[in-house]
Amino acid sequence: MEHVAIGFQLDEALVARIAEAFPDISVIYQPELLAPRRHPCDHVGDTKTFGSPGQKEALQNEFSKATIMFGSPLSGPDGLREIVLRCPNLKWLQSTASGFAETVEAAALPASATQHIMFTTAAGVHAQQLAEWALLSLLYFRKDIPQLLQDQNDHHWHTRPFDELAGSTVLVLGLGHVGMQVANKCQAMGVRVIGVGKGTSEDTFRRIDETDDEEVLRQLVLESDAVVLCLPHTQKTAGLFSKTLIDALPSHGIVVNIGRGTAVDSDALLLALTEGRLRGAALDVTSPEPLPLGHELWDLPNVLLSSHSAALSLREDERLVDLFIQNLGRRLSGDPLLNMLGV
Repeated sequence: MEHVAIGFQLDEALVARIAEAFPDISVIYQPELLAPRRHPCDHVGDTKTFGSPGQKEALQNEFSKATIMFGSPLSGPDGLREIVLRCPNLKWLQSTASGFAETVEAAALPASATQHIMFTTAAGVHAQQLAEWALLSLLYFRKDIPQLLQDQNDHHWHTRPFDELAGSTVLVLGLGHVGMQVANKCQAMGVRVIGVGKGTSEDTFRRIDETDDEEVLRQLVLESDAVVLCLPHTQKTAGLFSKTLIDALPSHGIVVNIGRGTAVDSDALLLALTEGRLRGAALDVTSPEPLPLGHELWDLPNVLLSSHSAALSLREDERLVDLFIQNLGRRLSGDPLLNMLGV
């Protein structure tokens, strides 16, 4: 029998959905052993009030028989490593995060563990809300919302025209689940889209294959009014959006980063924003992260920060359970799992 352990706080109705979908499996859910939620759909929990030796021992006893885990009760690379070592029967872990590959790599798991445990990510679950945030960010600056807020704060009634998003050119770097959603939604708004990445055979926007050639990217940036970065953290993407590319943007240019902060030359972006050489930047992610309290980005009027929250949604747990049920069904029927690392 498969024993499924749920490693984060989840509404009882969603737990019941899993159990009802597969009556022949054992579902292990002990919320009192898990870190309490800080907000709805919190998959990490308040680790400041969790993790005493007694709690970890109780957790180990309860989860030790798990063959499948939905979410990890201990966060970060160290938490993942501890869970893997403490759960000798574990065969598959379904993460609640899309960028789980970074955590697995940083955990430096022993070969014996990686050879018999499958890891799957939540890729695609967060694409809808991230794409909506990208559109919001583009409109935020095209419609000059910072100035409108300042006028309202100053009680200043000032009539003016605004730019349109339709007819502008947006360069989307990274065409995974998120990048494709961004590209398609931008197209629906009348935007000319240039995409860099694998894409699909049905793409109706201009697309080039994934590249880290700075001159090729610079030529694309020169054609663009805005750049939306949807890149994961890898050796190739680290610093990919360089000073050269930032300097190639027009003065009305907008940068939106909903991928990873490490993809951007942070110093060059800060300088361009400080000097007013860009209209603005909407940053869900930064480097460093979290952003230090005294960092200049906090106070720049042409910056919108969202504290790595743009992917979060009140519907996220429902979508994660949908994905998990689909993948669990595939496992039980012997079909390949979705979003499997290394495939």
